[in-house]
Amino acid sequence: MGIPFQITVIATIIGVAWGAISGQESASAQIQDYNPGQFRAALFLEGSNNPVGIYTPQEFIAVLYGLGYNVELDSQLTEPRTQQAIREFQQHYNLAVDGIAGFQTQNLAGDIVRILQYNLNLVVRPDPPLPQSYYYGSQTLAAVRRFQQIFNLPITGIASLEVRTKLNLAAQRISP
Repeated sequence: MGIPFQITVIATIIGVAWGAISGQESASAQIQDYNPGQFRAALFLEGSNNPVGIYTPQEFIAVLYGLGYNVELDSQLTEPRTQQAIREFQQHYNLAVDGIAGFQTQNLAGDIVRILQYNLNLVVRPDPPLPQSYYYGSQTLAAVRRFQQIFNLPITGIASLEVRTKLNLAAQRISP
């Protein structure tokens, strides 16, 4: 059934801890177009004005969309539908459910995308290989579509939980 739950939890904890220790400066730099009115969901370091996170608002919405959550790509984080999608994501992955795209939520979403890209590289073998980044861009979308085509799934480019589960099983058969 994919990566064993305990390993996933441990990897997530390590990722969150590492991100908190090493990613504060680089994460702030990645949110280049920070606008407090648009991205009030950014998590702030105590006593600091620097946002901590790995996504711009639109990048995070693209990840939610790519993972199959009910958001429109042109939506805003402050919209009720987007906040509901964030709450559903948080609930599904046992995070604090607040509808805010804080650091833990963003970091876990990024880890899921990186695992998705790793598995797509194993199973679909896109050329060039996916970069294993935190971003759900056009290359990832195309690789998901290719996977869906190979496995006779509806071709949407959306890596829903069902798609990710089938991909994880296929990747396990390939990896040692």
